[in-house]
Amino acid sequence: MEPPTRSRPRRFWVAILLSTLILGGIGKLLATAINVSVQVGHGHMVAIGVGGALLAILVAIGAAGIVATQRRARAATDRLATGLSTANTVLESALAEASALRLTIDALSIVSVTDRSGRILDANEQFCAISGYSREELIGQNHRLLNSGHHPRSFWVEMWRTVLAGSAWQGEVCNRAKDGSLYWVHSSIAPCRDHDGVIRRLLSVRTDITARKNAMERLLLSEAQLQQAQLVARTGSWSQDPSNGQCEWSQAMATILEFEPAGSPITTLLPVVHHEDRAAVERLLQQSSAGTTPAPQTHRLQMPDGRVKHVLVRCGRHSITANAQHRTIGIVQDITEQRELELELMRARQMAEAANQAKSDFLANMSHEIRTPLTAILGYVDLLEEVAPTDAGASERAKMITAIHAAGDHLSTVIDDILDLSKIEAGRLSIEPLRVDLPTLLAEVETLLRPRAKAKGLGLTISTATSIPQWIRTDPTRVRQILLNLLGNAVKFTEQGTVALRVGAQRHADAATISFDVTDTGIGMSEAQVAQLFRPFMQANMTTTRRFGGTGLGLAISARLATALGGRVELVHSAPGTGSHFRFTFDTTSDASSGWVDRITRTPTAQPLAPLPQLQGRVLLAEDGPDNQRLISHILRKAGATVEVAGNGR
Repeated sequence: MEPPTRSRPRRFWVAILLSTLILGGIGKLLATAINVSVQVGHGHMVAIGVGGALLAILVAIGAAGIVATQRRARAATDRLATGLSTANTVLESALAEASALRLTIDALSIVSVTDRSGRILDANEQFCAISGYSREELIGQNHRLLNSGHHPRSFWVEMWRTVLAGSAWQGEVCNRAKDGSLYWVHSSIAPCRDHDGVIRRLLSVRTDITARKNAMERLLLSEAQLQQAQLVARTGSWSQDPSNGQCEWSQAMATILEFEPAGSPITTLLPVVHHEDRAAVERLLQQSSAGTTPAPQTHRLQMPDGRVKHVLVRCGRHSITANAQHRTIGIVQDITEQRELELELMRARQMAEAANQAKSDFLANMSHEIRTPLTAILGYVDLLEEVAPTDAGASERAKMITAIHAAGDHLSTVIDDILDLSKIEAGRLSIEPLRVDLPTLLAEVETLLRPRAKAKGLGLTISTATSIPQWIRTDPTRVRQILLNLLGNAVKFTEQGTVALRVGAQRHADAATISFDVTDTGIGMSEAQVAQLFRPFMQANMTTTRRFGGTGLGLAISARLATALGGRVELVHSAPGTGSHFRFTFDTTSDASSGWVDRITRTPTAQPLAPLPQLQGRVLLAEDGPDNQRLISHILRKAGATVEVAGNGR
C-alpha cells in the first residue's frame, strides 16, 4: 500500500474537472443530436447543459468514492497479506516445534496410535524395537497382540472405560514381545477428538520400565529372603529416624520381642529388658545415637510369662541417605538356644572329663591290680626256670613254663598299650627329649626283633639309605616304641620273605629330618582294610585278629606318639599278597660336632647275665601283696639278706 501524499487531493479535483468537461461535451453532443431531430428552443439547450454539468459532478463524486474504496481495499489487502505472512511464520514455527517434539518423543518414548477399538494405525521405531514386531506386522493388528495375560480383565475394563469417557489414563502394563519375553511399560493414553467432538483416535505414549520393575522385584525378593533368613537365624533389626525418633522394626524383631512394636520409638524395647541389664542397654543406645559403635553386648529379655531370653545386641549410627542423614541401626539376635547348648556342652564336657578321669583312675587301678599278680606270675616262672627238674616230665613242664612266660609277657604288653593310649587321650603323655646315639638305638631294635624274625624263618635287615647323624635329640623310649611296633607288625604279618628297615636323613643346618621306611613281603591290605588303619582297637578283619592276635592299638599309639614327637606315621603302599610299606618321619636337632655315619654298628651278642650280688644286712620289704612278698623275700634271702616284711609303708 502506497503511503499518503499531498498530491492526492489535487488528483481528486482534477478528476472532477475532467469529469465535468467530459460530461458537458457529452451534453452538447446530445443537444445537437436532439436539435437535429427535434427543434427546441435555446432555453432547452441551456437546461441540458446544466443537467450535464450536474451529472458530471455526480459522476466525479462517484469516481472519487471509487478511488477511496480502492485505496481502502488496497490497505485492507496489505494488512491481510501482512497478517497472513505473520500467521504463516507462526504456523511454520509451530510445525517445526511440533516436528522436534515428535522426534524427541519418538526417540525417547514408545508411541502408537489406534482407533477406538484398539486397532493399531501407527507405531514408531521404539514400539517396534521393544515388541520385536516390524511396523508392517503391527499396522492393522489389535493391541491384544501384545497381551501377556498378566493383568486381570478388570484392569482393561477400567482402562477402556476411562479413555472412551474422554479422560486420559495412566498405568503400568506388562506386555509380551514377539519372542515371548515380557516387558513392562508406563503407559499414558489420551483420546483424540475430531471437529465434531467424537473420539476417533487413541494416542499412547509409553516408557520402558522393565529394568525398574526387575530391580523392584529383586528388591522385594531380597527383602523376603532377608525376612526369612532373620526368622531362621533368630535375628531381628531396627532403624531409628532421627527426625522423629520413630523406629522401623523387622518381622523377626517382633518375633523375638513377642509383641508388635511397629512405628514405636526405641524406648519401647526397654521395659522388656531384664531389670539388671536395663542400664547397660540404655548406655548402649545413647552411645550409638552419639555416633560411636559399641562392641556387641549380650543381654537378657524378661518375657511376661517369666521366661528369660538371651540376646546379642549390635548397634551403631550409619549414613544411608543421599543427604547424608544418619540413622541408628540395630541388630538383635536371639541366642537363647545357643546359650542352652553351650550350657549343655559345658555339662557334657564336665561329664566327659569326669568319665575320662574315672576311666584313667580305673585303668590305673586295674593296671595295679593286674600288674601285681602278673609280676608274681612272671617272677615265679623265672624261679621255676632256675630249678632244673630231673624227672621224666621235666621237658613238658619246661614247655608249660615257657608258655606261661610268653603269655605273661604278652599280657604285660597289652596293659602297657592300654595305659599309653589312656595317657595320650587324657593329654598326659610326656615327651622327654634326650641326646640319643641313633645307630646304637637302631642296633638295639634289631637285637630285640631278630629272635622273633629268626623263629619264623624271616630275614631282617636294618640299613641306611643316606648318611645319618650319629647323635640326635629326641625321646629314645618313644622312638624305640614306634620302631618296635612297626617292625613287630611286619614280622607278625609276614609268613615268608624279608622285613627291612631303611633309615635316611635330610640335613637342615643344625637340624635334620629322620625317616624310617619299614617294608615287608607279608599279606598286605586291601583299600577297605587300609581305611581302618590308625584307629584304636581296629584291625583288618576278625580273621586277621584270630590268626595273628593283637589288640589293634599298636598303629594308633604309634601315630599319636609320632605326632607328639613332631612327626608322622603313614602308609606309603600296601596291596594284598605283596606286603606293606610304612614310613615314620620326625624332625630333630643334630649334634654337628659328632658327625654323620653311613652304616649302623651292630652291638655284640648279649652275654649271660652276671650272678646276683650277695647282700648282707637287714632289708625291710614294704609290700601289700602276699604273693609278691613271698617272691621278693625269696629273691632277697637267696642273695644273702635278712628280710623283714611290712604290709605297707607306714
